[in-house]
Amino acid sequence: MFRTEIVAPKGWQVLANGPVVERAPEPGAVRWRFAPTEPISTYLAAFAAGPWTAHGDSTMRLYARASVAPKVDADTLIRLNRDAAHWLEGYFAMKFPFAKMDALLAPAFPFGGMEHVGAIFYNENSFVFREAPTLNERLGRKATIYHEVAHQWFGDLVTMRWFDDLWLKEGFSTYMAAKMQAALDPESDAWKSFYLRNKPLAYGGGRDGGNRPGVAGAS
Repeated sequence: MFRTEIVAPKGWQVLANGPVVERAPEPGAVRWRFAPTEPISTYLAAFAAGPWTAHGDSTMRLYARASVAPKVDADTLIRLNRDAAHWLEGYFAMKFPFAKMDALLAPAFPFGGMEHVGAIFYNENSFVFREAPTLNERLGRKATIYHEVAHQWFGDLVTMRWFDDLWLKEGFSTYMAAKMQAALDPESDAWKSFYLRNKPLAYGGGRDGGNRPGVAGAS
């Protein structure tokens, strides 16, 4: 369980794993206090503070740098995250397991996404299109969203004992992302993409010993 309290400059937005419960003014700043989280693994704790622009409403907010806000397709990104959560609620016969689900488009982020509980971080460069996106770019963005939202159930609610089993939660969420994309976007050829993007790497890992404990990829 994490209890997060952050003092940030006035005008900044702050997000963390739990919902905001209080914003108290201080000289030149604001103290943000967040509700305590459910019991979660330490690697799933996260917070971010900055001059973000917030899109959406209390059911889900998407944060992005103010400087790129005009290029953010916020409505589409929020819809894709919500659609993924609703589909998974039906598939698992279990409501979304945490108090909220927000997302941040993080600049200079080293991964495509990271499934922090209630505060998913996505790579800004892969999610903000400066020109008309290709089909592969749009499908790749969807697949990343579906993967990270699937992690909220498998990887977050249910977490591996240690990192030598990282492959298990990553493989499951990659599979669920393809299954979800096939259901929500039947024209996407999701299983063909799943084969082309994942199976050759998996077979290669099996041949060269890369599937041994401790050699799993990041989210």
